[in-house]
Amino acid sequence: MRENSRCTAAVRMGAGRRHTIIIWVYLESKAHDMVAFARWDDTNHNNGYRVRYRADTARFEYGIGNEDGDAEIPVSATTFGEPSLRV
Repeated sequence: MRENSRCTAAVRMGAGRRHTIIIWVYLESKAHDMVAFARWDDTNHNNGYRVRYRADTARFEYGIGNEDGDAEIPVSATTFGEPSLRV
């Protein structure tokens, strides 16, 4: 990758754009929130996107940062129910 073409957390999806994320997550515990894949920066509010497990809802969630980078627009995976451990 060229030096000036590096991707940063500030990259925005833009209206009408699509992408695909394919990951396999092996959960050993559901006690804590865990990030499986991200382009995210909580410190500087320079948010891109992330896939995480949320312990409070027991679901995976995809989130994308808003245009200002100070909030997340989340979508929860609810179709298949609660994920299994060690599968």
